[in-house]
Amino acid sequence: MAFLSVFGASLVIILHSVSGQNLCGYPNAPNPSFFEVFENETQGYVIGLLGVYGNNSEVTLTQKNSNEYVGFNSTTRQVYLLQDLQPWIDSLPDPKRYLPMDLSIACTVIAMPSQKETTIKVSVDVVDINNKAPLFINTPYATNVSELTPVGHVIYTQIEASDDDYSFPNNFVFYTIEKSSYSDYLTIPNKYEGSVILAQPLDYRQVTSFAVTILAQDQGEIPGALNSSATFWVHVIDEDNLNPEFSGNPYSAEVLYTANVGTVLNIEPNAIEAVDQDLGINSPVFYSIDYGSDGYFAIENSTGVVSTSKRLIKGQQFFMLIKATETPNMDRYTLTSLHVSVKGFNDNAPTFDLSEYAIDAMENLPVGSTVLRVSATDPDGDNLVYSLKGEEQVTDFAMTEGGLLQTTQKLDFSEQASYELVTQVTDGTYTDEATIKISIIKTNSKNPVFGESVYSFNASRGDDALVGKVSAYDPAGAALTYELVGYQEYFKVNGEGEIYTRQNSEELVQSQYYLSVMACNHNNESLGEQPRCSVAQVVVMLPKLIAGTAEPSGPSMEDQTLIIIILAVVAGVMLVAVVMLATFLIRQYVSYYTNKMQSFLFIFGISVSWGF
Repeated sequence: MAFLSVFGASLVIILHSVSGQNLCGYPNAPNPSFFEVFENETQGYVIGLLGVYGNNSEVTLTQKNSNEYVGFNSTTRQVYLLQDLQPWIDSLPDPKRYLPMDLSIACTVIAMPSQKETTIKVSVDVVDINNKAPLFINTPYATNVSELTPVGHVIYTQIEASDDDYSFPNNFVFYTIEKSSYSDYLTIPNKYEGSVILAQPLDYRQVTSFAVTILAQDQGEIPGALNSSATFWVHVIDEDNLNPEFSGNPYSAEVLYTANVGTVLNIEPNAIEAVDQDLGINSPVFYSIDYGSDGYFAIENSTGVVSTSKRLIKGQQFFMLIKATETPNMDRYTLTSLHVSVKGFNDNAPTFDLSEYAIDAMENLPVGSTVLRVSATDPDGDNLVYSLKGEEQVTDFAMTEGGLLQTTQKLDFSEQASYELVTQVTDGTYTDEATIKISIIKTNSKNPVFGESVYSFNASRGDDALVGKVSAYDPAGAALTYELVGYQEYFKVNGEGEIYTRQNSEELVQSQYYLSVMACNHNNESLGEQPRCSVAQVVVMLPKLIAGTAEPSGPSMEDQTLIIIILAVVAGVMLVAVVMLATFLIRQYVSYYTNKMQSFLFIFGISVSWGF
């Protein structure tokens, strides 16, 4: 019996010799010991140490099964790699099916060889690292898109990329369009699908084809996200949605009345020509005279050449509409004008309507303002061209060929108060001249000034009664007008600044009125100068209304005193009522709890007398 006790004590000592833990035990037993290793680790890499209780003199560890990639050193208790993992992982179609890898380690207590060995399961999982970028499938990407495709329409759905990393988020791919000159035309609304949508309208005339870069990026974290790119080409299809367009518009021509039938017109600014604006289609165009030839002219359908078809008369003017129509789509056409003047021989010189023009111009006119239009007549009906003589020396004005005199710089009265120019007109052979005299008008840059900023008048209540007079002057000497602002229904002001009551004085119920009087100058409004104004305040004080009239006023002092007394009485009555109500409630409360207490004491034979 003593032997068994000693043996039992020895056994307990053996089994608990390691920090109080069971020999061959391990943390989290009986669950497997779990280890992780990155897929890019190489042969000999130590994955971890097997934490078995007991040192090598106390326990023996033996690997029971073999594994091609993971080994166990029973002496150092290291779990380590037998060979590189990456080639093996890359060769597997689905690495998750082969993971984790398992080892079985047998543990025996040396002091008790006959005791059943402990089997320790070791599980090694391979951690996917993000070392593979997404790869696009079925490249190259290209599509044809009509220029009439509406914005928001899906134009391509076949963009796809795969990622050979075997775990989330390393293999989770999203798509974006790299910013570029054409990227605004397209968008990918759902970044996890490769559907491309048109974001801006297309126009074949602006862009016939373009390419954007599609990025496919995974969401890996170790060591970081990876991406790849692919080019996506969009070829724009031109649709027949535009009318043809003339190269010159409008057209004009001159022809001598002696021209023979069949004479080809010399048309300005260039020969009549129209082209289909749908450049990708470029339909042929044929020409016709839609209106205005009166049989005197004909046009060659395919070339647009215009020629005479009848004898002409000197001085005739023709305003024709030329039509260009696409074939075979007759709904696509455009119109332009052709003005033909029938001329005689140039026997006469042009003549200005006036030999001298005299005008005024404000100094504050914007650059490019037209200040004069000159005109001349030519008995021969020739085209006339106007200009300024010695225009290279003229810096502040310019003349258009149509006879418009315009400013080229800001005019300044202080620098130059007048100009004298010479204008010319020519028909190509003969010339006439006229003089232009320009007087610069100085602008009024100052507001009128009142004698006082605030006027105060005592006035009577009669109709049309004079209230008082305000006075202002213009620093530039311009005439002034006065305008009343406020209470126009009761008062009026004349051009001299005199303020009067109107014929409704019985409605003047107030003792004081506050008016505003505005003084404005109006010089040179016809030349574009804006009026300038100033304002003065006017206080009109009227006699108080006699007793019995309805002048609005506040309560008198006696009325105010009476109101205060009434309010004080009401407040006193309410205070008394509140005190009485509070006293009643207190008495009710005390009576209720007194009765309760007497009943309680009666039960115990105690008699108490309460006095209130």
